[in-house]
Amino acid sequence: MAQRRLKLDDAIKFGEVILLAIPWRKKQELPSSELFGKIVIDAMNPYSENFEVIDLGNNTISSEEVSKQIRKHVKNYI
Repeated sequence: MAQRRLKLDDAIKFGEVILLAIPWRKKQELPSSELFGKIVIDAMNPYSENFEVIDLGNNTISSEEVSKQIRKHVKNYI
């Protein structure tokens, strides 16, 4: 089987399951509208550039914040 390297946007369009494993501070750069409707596994941890834990409070978790970001960029989300 031949292997090929895809650009981020092409990989997201191709894949059915997406594993997010990027620095937390770069989550705003995700192509959120392309992630909608995919199975998204969040392996990110909320750490700052100085590797300090970012306190998200008691009412949310990182996966929920990523989900909110994805839904915010999709028109007609119910």
